[in-house]
Amino acid sequence: MIAPNLPFWICKCDWGHYVDFRVLIDQGNGHVRVSFYPDQIIISDLYVSEKYRKRGYATALLNYADFLVLEYGKGKKATIVPLTDWEREWYIRRGYEIIEEE
Repeated sequence: MIAPNLPFWICKCDWGHYVDFRVLIDQGNGHVRVSFYPDQIIISDLYVSEKYRKRGYATALLNYADFLVLEYGKGKKATIVPLTDWEREWYIRRGYEIIEEE
């Protein structure tokens, strides 16, 4: 379920060679990016304002990202680009594959 009580705003940008979805929650207090490239799908830029953490916002955003992957991913699995150690662990616990930054 995608957290029906929280307002989401979605911006879809078609850049020609890939499509980007930016998902904002609760007046911009959290966001995530889902990028659909020809050969992969990447979920990145997950962020929740400090004041709103530990309220389920990150989980709601990731659920919405998963929904987008199911709707537009044509059976492909998404990978994650984490920024911090805690993000890495959080995503791994949820079954995602981590892309190592070079």
